[in-house]
Parts: sequence; structure tokens; C-alpha cells
Amino acid sequence: CSPTCGNGVVESGETCDPPSSCPISCDDGNVCTTDQMTGSSAKCNVACTDTPIAGCSAADGSAPD
Repeated sequence: CSPTCGNGVVESGETCDPPSSCPISCDDGNVCTTDQMTGSSAKCNVACTDTPIAGCSAADGSAPD
């Protein structure tokens, strides 16, 4: 059987179910990371990645001027 998005059970290949439980934002509140969302609520496979910013730049808000 294949996973069924929307049945309320997180099955193999899903990260959330029901779709309303999936994240709508991947903002971790840390200005020193780049936040990215992949997948979709419609497919119950939303995933977040928070990658640390390696270099400092006064313009990106990750370090004091």
C-alpha cells in the first residue's frame, strides 16, 4: 500500500498528516541561518532545513555592524 495524505496517520514518506498539521513556515527565528522549506502540505511531505550562514556580512543581519 502507498501512503495516503490526509488520513491522519504519518506513514512512510510523509513528514506530517493531516495536511493542516504541516509547517507553513520554516523560520527558526535565528538570523544566522538560511531557512528553506521543501515539499508541500498537499503531499504531506513538508521538510525544513536551517543552514548556518558561514560568512559574516553587515547587510544580512547575521552579525552586528
